[in-house]
Amino acid sequence: MRRVLTIFAGIGFLASFLIHLATFFSINPAKQLQWILFLSQGGGPAIRDGKYVLQSPWGRIIRELSEEEYERQKDYLAREFSAGWMMVYSFPLLHGLYREEE
Repeated sequence: MRRVLTIFAGIGFLASFLIHLATFFSINPAKQLQWILFLSQGGGPAIRDGKYVLQSPWGRIIRELSEEEYERQKDYLAREFSAGWMMVYSFPLLHGLYREEE
């Protein structure tokens, strides 16, 4: 944090804003991921015997889906993937911002 403050010594507000922004971009994907896992009921969309189903990672059918629900569940998978990558890329950013001077 000192490093950021020394870089932006004359612009303290900007440094504070950047720290809050980086924290938001690391917490927001985690919350999105929790919400998406809740909405997907712990499963993923699949087509079995010509029917749209929501199945667990172990292949057990959770319930049948309409075509609209199937498309929505596929969207949840894409959002889950992107939220995961946002979290991965936020770790180096936060490490750089909150690193102590040696």
